[in-house]
Amino acid sequence: MAEQLTLQQVLKQIDQQADQSDSVTLDELVEHFQSRGFGPLIMFPALIAGLPTGAIPGVPSVVY
Repeated sequence: MAEQLTLQQVLKQIDQQADQSDSVTLDELVEHFQSRGFGPLIMFPALIAGLPTGAIPGVPSVVY
């Protein structure tokens, strides 16, 4: 069985790919995260709602 990468390692791979091609598609993100993408995917909107930007009316609504 292949060794699973940590979130930090996956993000480094995505960063390196973005440096090479100047963009990263959603398909490429899904490919990198594979089956482990649910946690980071659900964490991102939660961080936006919980950070001070969540106090600005309309910002959390635009993200969701």
